[in-house]
Amino acid sequence: MQTKVERIRPPAELTAPIPEPQMPAVPDRDLVLNDIITWYEDWIAAWRAAFRQAEADKAAIRAWMEK
Repeated sequence: MQTKVERIRPPAELTAPIPEPQMPAVPDRDLVLNDIITWYEDWIAAWRAAFRQAEADKAAIRAWMEK
């Protein structure tokens, strides 16, 4: 008995690249507590890294679909 492998491709809308959204500007350090700004900057950096990783994953799925 032979196993048949069937690729089920996701909808194109789920793998389409999207532009990176613009994050709100970091508030003026003189107006906000320094700890909050540091947390916000760290959060933005983590968000950007996650966004870019998701886009890389979608690119890998698109490359797999072209095989």
